[in-house]
Amino acid sequence: MRSKLAYLTALGMLTVACSDDIPATPDSSTGDDDTTTTTTSPTVDPTTTTVTATDTMADTDTATDTMVDTTMGSLDSSSGSGSSGSDSSSGGPSCGDDVAEGDEVCDGSDLAGEDCISQGFDAGMLACAADCSDFDASGCVSFMCGNDVIEGMETCDGSDLGGEDCISQGFDAGALGCDPGCMAFDITGCVSFMCGNDVIEGMETCDGTDLGGQDCIGQGFDAGTLGCDPGCMAFDTSGCIAFMCGNGVIEGAEVCDGANLGGETCVTQGFGGGMLGCDVACAAYDTTGCTCLAEEDIGSSTGPAVTSGSTVAEDDTLPISCAAGGGADHVISFTAAVAGDHTFDTFGSGYDTALAIFTLCAAGAELACNDDALGGGLQSELTVNLAAGQTVFVVVDGFSGDIGDWVLNITPPGDLSCAEEDVGGALGTPVTSGSTVGEDDTLGQSCGAGAGVVDHVVLFTAPFAGDFVFDTFGSGYDTALAAFGDCGGPELACNDDAAGGGLQSEMVLTLAAGESVLMAVGGFNGATGDWVLNIGLACIETDIGSSVGAAVAMGTTVGEDEDLTQSCAGGGSVDHVVRFVAPVTTSYVFDTFGSTYDTALSLHDGCGLADFACNDDEAGGSLQSELQTNLVAGQEVLIAVSGFSGATGDWILNITQL
Repeated sequence: MRSKLAYLTALGMLTVACSDDIPATPDSSTGDDDTTTTTTSPTVDPTTTTVTATDTMADTDTATDTMVDTTMGSLDSSSGSGSSGSDSSSGGPSCGDDVAEGDEVCDGSDLAGEDCISQGFDAGMLACAADCSDFDASGCVSFMCGNDVIEGMETCDGSDLGGEDCISQGFDAGALGCDPGCMAFDITGCVSFMCGNDVIEGMETCDGTDLGGQDCIGQGFDAGTLGCDPGCMAFDTSGCIAFMCGNGVIEGAEVCDGANLGGETCVTQGFGGGMLGCDVACAAYDTTGCTCLAEEDIGSSTGPAVTSGSTVAEDDTLPISCAAGGGADHVISFTAAVAGDHTFDTFGSGYDTALAIFTLCAAGAELACNDDALGGGLQSELTVNLAAGQTVFVVVDGFSGDIGDWVLNITPPGDLSCAEEDVGGALGTPVTSGSTVGEDDTLGQSCGAGAGVVDHVVLFTAPFAGDFVFDTFGSGYDTALAAFGDCGGPELACNDDAAGGGLQSEMVLTLAAGESVLMAVGGFNGATGDWVLNIGLACIETDIGSSVGAAVAMGTTVGEDEDLTQSCAGGGSVDHVVRFVAPVTTSYVFDTFGSTYDTALSLHDGCGLADFACNDDEAGGSLQSELQTNLVAGQEVLIAVSGFSGATGDWILNITQL
């Protein structure tokens, strides 16, 4: 008996209580103090069994044996068969060994296959509680559906569709939405079109008979029936036809094809005759082989009144653009003998004419048109540039249907025969003079302001290249001045009143050496009187040509103006400009020795150009100027004799050839 108690005590399964720990409870049924009372836990813990015994009986050994036997019996019954039962100290469930056993919910890393999502969350890290009795969900996260942000397992969230739309979901159009639970798209707003319903929808190119206004021609063919591909994504052009230009058969939109002109001829096309052809693209007739039905052919004749006639009873062969509808006309064929500007006019005609030039006798071939010439009243004038041998058609018409007797004048290029005076290359003040009383109007002037202007024509040929000034200062009436390249050429320039010149006229022309111009001296609004024509260079007051030596030129700067700016004159000086042309290639010395004031001297390549050499006081210390430069034969220089800081006086120019 003692050995069993010792064994139980060693296992920690038996606790013996003293009499003062558990009060004695008398047996109410017998009242016998010798009765043994034993209190045993109704459930025996496999690990620890506590037995408390109070022995009031004399036979202690017997009672103890009974308790031990009872206890061992309990142990045997709680663990099954005695030979295979678990050892409570080593084989039972233990929290913390990462193995979920017995009634443990989890144990460390062993979560029994559970995670945050299986626990009803959206994401995160599930853990096990320290006592293994439950999961630790503090690391799990629940996302919020409805915040317009896709989170966790959400497919979408409000307006956040993750870049998806109805088309990406397999539909044709519409508005994709998000399901209230954020786990699926709402496709109720998406639309799937139906190919074959004869209505173009979505991405369809066509649908059955609905071709979107297209046809075979719009698809680059000539004719045929356009269809729609069964998939509605492309046109079916198998029924379209492409015609072939050049096969001699007029097809589709072709006007003609090769020799097949559809019965048309040059005559039916409005020409006088010739050979009609077909354009290489079969889109138009080729009329280059047709001849014009001109009423008159004057060949290459030029001059005043080269031909004349009347438009009374004429028909309207070619409508022209400047006649306000025009009317009866007369068509003249003309062939240029030489290349250049040809001038055509109707001066001398008896009605309000209109004049046009055509390259072909066909509508649309108009080259130029004029109703009223400058200064020509109701008559017409125009200038065209023609190649030698080129044939044009001159149409004499009437403005707004006017008809009457007409005259045609033709002036060939380079014609200077209208000049009443030739002054060559003379420069001076004046070069020539005369009176316009009794003169006629040889060249019309754009600045003459009105009909009745008469003029005197002077021919001038530039002796060298430069800017030449033409003026009528000194004339006795209100002049007008115009320049022309030839008798039939266009006006080069025109001036009525010069700046600061009162009623007289002035202009500057840049001319090449040997270039000729016709200067027409007229009067404003028909005024006539005595005239003067002055010709000079724009900034040159004296031309000494190639003269060298002492005192080749002299004068005074008192009353002069400043024509050229000098870099060494101290500013604000007036000058006298002398033109010099080097006779040979060498070095030249220019000086003002003998002048009576503090001079300045400069050399320039032309009017308006800065100096390339300038000297105020020569090296000897006097107030006169001296400079040296190398020139090649024929080189032109302008010499400006001035005064330092505005000084003026009598000057002398000396030129030494070294």
